[in-house]
Amino acid sequence: MGIVISVDCDSCGYGQGFDVDVGDLFIPTVDNLIENFLNKRKSSELLKIIEGEMVKECDFYYGLFICDKCETLQRRLHYSLKFMARDEFHSEHNCSKCRRKLREIELNGIKLDGTEFFGTELNNIETLNRLNCRCRSCGMRPLIYIDNILWD
Repeated sequence: MGIVISVDCDSCGYGQGFDVDVGDLFIPTVDNLIENFLNKRKSSELLKIIEGEMVKECDFYYGLFICDKCETLQRRLHYSLKFMARDEFHSEHNCSKCRRKLREIELNGIKLDGTEFFGTELNNIETLNRLNCRCRSCGMRPLIYIDNILWD
């Protein structure tokens, strides 16, 4: 199950929807991640990381991230791998505008990855509006949360 978080800019009328999670179509395995979500370069990088390692657990989803410098929302494919004999690996993401490291959005300790959004206090407009993000188009703030929908 996934969600789409839609936002609008009152200043310029720009709107954007961010679909998060990957739905129920894909089982979170390394093979699914490589074959269905990563480009050739990222696949090669991941294969080098896991070479000779036993992957205990794989998780991936489209999450909602924010650039602390530009203050813009960005959707990224986040993945993590747990290994039998070494530390966990997490993908890292950079802002498409300024190239700084993005931070995954968590509100009240819950990630906006679609898994825990509904049925929590996050399911209200006021909580998301507190993010106070800038519009990607005109740079004005606040970008206003307007709706969410479920998808599968």
